[in-house]
Amino acid sequence: MNGTVTAEDVKILKDLTGEDRLDAAVHMTLKDAVEHKLEKIEDGIKAFERKHGAKFNDFRNKRQIHTPYRKGFHGMGGFIVKKEKA
Repeated sequence: MNGTVTAEDVKILKDLTGEDRLDAAVHMTLKDAVEHKLEKIEDGIKAFERKHGAKFNDFRNKRQIHTPYRKGFHGMGGFIVKKEKA
């Protein structure tokens, strides 16, 4: 990725958002993307709570207390997450 915005990118952003200004179009697109991601996270938490019959924060708090360190993994919010290869 070269870090530049092409004329085609600008046109797509403006068409999608209906904004004439690029900065407004980018802001709207990022805001919508973050809201969508947060909705997906909330849906995942609700599904977890339904499946396990427990509040997610209760589970998370217990995991933070009892999560051991393992080689090749790192703690993330109380959970052990496998490190991605670079």
